[in-house]
Amino acid sequence: MTRRRREDNMRKVYILMILFLAAVSSSFGQVGQSSQRSQLGSLQRYLFSPDLVMRNQDVLALTEEQRGQLVQEVQQAQASFTELNWNLQKEVQDLTTMFEKSAIEEAGILEQFDAVLDLERQVKRTHLVLTLRMRNILDGEQLAKLDEMRRKRGKNLRERWSTLKKQR
Repeated sequence: MTRRRREDNMRKVYILMILFLAAVSSSFGQVGQSSQRSQLGSLQRYLFSPDLVMRNQDVLALTEEQRGQLVQEVQQAQASFTELNWNLQKEVQDLTTMFEKSAIEEAGILEQFDAVLDLERQVKRTHLVLTLRMRNILDGEQLAKLDEMRRKRGKNLRERWSTLKKQR
């Protein structure tokens, strides 16, 4: 397989994963979300998205062994995401059906809601496992480069936001 083809395949896997993660997020988690973000936000500085690693693989000077390991981890996670998404969609449909009845059973709905929340937790856990494994594949210099890239991007976004606010 040529390098170009491997890169294209890796891009496709990452794009599918990103699209899946965006689709999975639901309105169930919006209540109290800001407090969760602030509590977990401090952990985000230690983790890097698969997309950031993929887009910067040349800058990071990934070895062929690292690339192979990263692709393998993403493919394993993608398989889990696909199964979890199917299960999650079914559980949400079942929950929706329960709400459509004229008389709703509170205990049943709460049990079904717990099933939905458990699957969402599994999706988040799978994503965390992926990012942890990716982090362990990279060396200290590569992690420092990713951290610097993220800081620069954050600074640029804050500057753009500030400029937009001033223009109003």
